[in-house]
Amino acid sequence: MDHHCLVLCLHCVILSLPCLLAQQPYHGEVSPNNSSSNNGYTCIDAEPSCDSYQIFRKKRSGQAIDEENPSKPESSKRKKLTEFLDDLGTNNGLKVYRYRDFHAATNGFSSEFRIKGSVYFGNVNGTVLAIKKVNTYDLKETIKTEKINHLNVVRLLGLCFNQDSYYLVYELMENGSLSDWIHEPNRSKTLKWMKRVQIALDVANGLQYFHNHARIPYPHGNVNSSSILLDTNFRAKITDCRLAGSKKARNAIDGRGYMAPEHLQNGLVTPQMDVYAFGVVLLELITGRESIVQHQEGEVLLSEVIIQLIEHDNAKEELKGWMEPVMDGNYPLDLAFAMVQLIGACLRQEPERRPSMNGVFQCLSKIYVASWLLCNNSSGSMRYQ
Repeated sequence: MDHHCLVLCLHCVILSLPCLLAQQPYHGEVSPNNSSSNNGYTCIDAEPSCDSYQIFRKKRSGQAIDEENPSKPESSKRKKLTEFLDDLGTNNGLKVYRYRDFHAATNGFSSEFRIKGSVYFGNVNGTVLAIKKVNTYDLKETIKTEKINHLNVVRLLGLCFNQDSYYLVYELMENGSLSDWIHEPNRSKTLKWMKRVQIALDVANGLQYFHNHARIPYPHGNVNSSSILLDTNFRAKITDCRLAGSKKARNAIDGRGYMAPEHLQNGLVTPQMDVYAFGVVLLELITGRESIVQHQEGEVLLSEVIIQLIEHDNAKEELKGWMEPVMDGNYPLDLAFAMVQLIGACLRQEPERRPSMNGVFQCLSKIYVASWLLCNNSSGSMRYQ
């Protein structure tokens, strides 16, 4: 690509971002009837296919039957689980796993198989799965809200029951949480500028699906760098949706620094609280810092520091001091500043003045394309990758 054409193209992209943000306010409404496909990202409004997963149902007439021994009445445990599933109305293709398979796969849920907290991994019939122990409330809320098959949402595969214990089964995300990568220096070195922008775009795509294209649109309610997981190719997916649509969301959201002002003040739960929290995640992603940092005045919110920085006359130069040190300056400063301007829009105090998640996704798409052009033009450098 001709150097002058590239410069002109990038200039147009950067100039268009403020206009795009100004045109994408949140109006308090979402439309579940529209679908979109942008730059290879496809929103799929679909639930897991019954052909893809083994369905367990009790016999509708007569006595329940054990799936492994048709001549033997179903065990009380499995019968209880079946009735529980029927009561929730969730016989929709989720696989019902056997507890003994999980017990064997995790060596009795030993610490060597623990990923974090109550989440374990294990090889069940040749497939390595993530197994999360949950309480009854979380089980009900998750099954109600996670009937989603989307590229950027961790897929719920099934569930398991043993006495009074419940387990949810997810696809395994081999690289763990985003938090583990951006806050660990040795790991963070592998996240070049392009990977960071790609991760941001993946998360925005997942959130805009929740807000606009799910069968019943709703806020995720627990957006933070720990609830974003990475696969082997460092593509990001959102998990931990147990609070989405939950009446207890305003009392249960954790993670200081991610909470929107309207939630802290009035307990308000809307899609715009996700936009705010996503702005904080973007800050962590490009700075490598926690959402709460030590500053001159003591412990302060990272978001407050960056918002003040944007208003300075030499903001672009000051930004260099806040960018992730391990990137060693290998990022396009103009596009990094465009990202910070987007973050500033996400962190606006008034929820109605923040862009919609779809608007955020469009801005990030432009930043991604401009970054890709810089990385791949014949006279440029591959250092951002």
